Amino acid sequence: MAELAIYQVALKLLLHKSDEFLILQDTYKSLLDLPGGRINADEFTVPLEDILRREVTEELGADITYTINKPLFQFRRYHDTLKMPVLLTIYGGTYRSGEIQLSEEHESYQWIHKNDFHFPAEKFFSTEECDAMNAYFKTLYLKS
Repeated sequence: MAELAIYQVALKLLLHKSDEFLILQDTYKSLLDLPGGRINADEFTVPLEDILRREVTEELGADITYTINKPLFQFRRYHDTLKMPVLLTIYGGTYRSGEIQLSEEHESYQWIHKNDFHFPAEKFFSTEECDAMNAYFKTLYLKS
């Protein structure tokens, strides 16, 4: 029998306002990222959306308001510091209001129009992440 993989689990939010999507830049490697993060050990019984809200508040500040929609897609990324793979589930979200105040985890952000989401693989933590993001944005482009 093959050895089973052990993963950490993370939840991320792909926020949009109209046809623009919030994309962050990671402080540590200057790679593209989304707000959200890993589930804490003591959050096993906490609803996933509440965990995602906690993470988004930590990374974007308490001033913004938004709704969380359904999960959109998943991908894996390797966490260099932890030496462990992470499975990420990306939820859709709708920005409502408020000023974004980035935490130290991200150095910048931008709102990118859905048709302008064209980034090379080296801007992502993994090829799988790049493929998943680009595939999702391609479906939006086709709906224009």
